[in-house]
Amino acid sequence: MTTARHPRARYRTILRFAARYIAQEWWFAVVLPRLGLGAIAHRGRAARIRGIAVHFHAVALDLGGLMIKVGQFMSSRLDVLPPEITSELEGLQDEVPAVEFEQIRELAEAELGVPLSRAYSFFDPMPLAAAQAVRTREWRFKRHQGHWSINNQFWDPARMDAAPGQGDVEIWTFDNRSGGWFHPIHVHLTDFKILDRNGQPPQPYEVGPKDVAYAGEGEVVRVIAKFGPRRGKYMMHCHNVIHEDHDMMTNFEVGTGGPDPVTTAPPKPVTDPLPPLVRPPSTA
Repeated sequence: MTTARHPRARYRTILRFAARYIAQEWWFAVVLPRLGLGAIAHRGRAARIRGIAVHFHAVALDLGGLMIKVGQFMSSRLDVLPPEITSELEGLQDEVPAVEFEQIRELAEAELGVPLSRAYSFFDPMPLAAAQAVRTREWRFKRHQGHWSINNQFWDPARMDAAPGQGDVEIWTFDNRSGGWFHPIHVHLTDFKILDRNGQPPQPYEVGPKDVAYAGEGEVVRVIAKFGPRRGKYMMHCHNVIHEDHDMMTNFEVGTGGPDPVTTAPPKPVTDPLPPLVRPPSTA
């Protein structure tokens, strides 16, 4: 996990890294060729570059912050950097460790010298950022073959359409561009945070933990969630009763080996007649 360090300690780590590999490249790119050993230097070049990238990866994860952003930028520069570097750094974003909010609060208040509630008029009660997501999933809500569907599939209690790891942070995109209907989308187990609606920031009333996201006609809503703390099989569905009753539901499983409500709490037959929902008016 990324640890808080004094700025001078961070600078020393960066300087040691830079000095080590500048000296290494000077030796192999300048000194050895002048000694007539350029072929030896060239043969090991790919392994040396990969080693530099592996070390930078570890340093970036250790220091966090700007160093991770630098690594992400480097991974995208396929036009100027060798594949040994870009391939090693391309997964750097996925390895950003999540930090509990209480740890963030403690560090911020220690640096500010006052409680956050005094320093700021507002702070995010659900501090999840897109950079923490290990994957993105897209869910399309639409009519299909005369039925309500999610990703053109209908409700099947035996099928799992997503399998987040326990504690994983994921971005889910709710796509309702099929037109004609709105869908209040309810995700079981976990709260989520709305990242954006049609590419724009969420409305003020949408800030904070949610378990239902309204996807209006023609809208695309992105949410981010940390799946846990429990394992098991859970459901996502449209909260329009007519829609969820006609197949607009799906299953997802968090982790492995958790409970399955289909087997642990199956429906039971009614042994006694249920009372009428509406009692007939008295004739007396």
